[in-house]
Amino acid sequence: MSEDKRAAAEDFDFVAAAAKEPTDLQAHLAEWIVEKCELTFASKAAEAAFRKGVQLATTLRMKHQASDENQERRAALAEAREEATEEAPAPKAAPAAKKSAKKAAAPAPAEEAPAAPAKKKAKKANAAAPTAKAPF
Repeated sequence: MSEDKRAAAEDFDFVAAAAKEPTDLQAHLAEWIVEKCELTFASKAAEAAFRKGVQLATTLRMKHQASDENQERRAALAEAREEATEEAPAPKAAPAAKKSAKKAAAPAPAEEAPAAPAKKKAKKANAAAPTAKAPF
């Protein structure tokens, strides 16, 4: 994290942010979530806590993304994924997969196509029809 961002993060007053009233957007988001998710609450206090959680999440999300704690967590997860990838043996093809691969490589047996109508009959039918001269 750059020194400017680190200083700004250290200067941020989390307690003051939590004490603020929700913005119109934060209140609308909380209401929208309640409506869309068909949420019900056991008490008014539980609903107020949910709405405060929405407010804090929208206020603090970007601070959390940029925080040293989150960056360290992400680095540890990436390292663990990398180690797991290096340690994991290459997956072996299942016997069924090998069999289907052989079938795919072998040419498929030709199926008999339905017999096409005789062309002679079609010519006779056209011969009986009057022929018109093309206008061009």
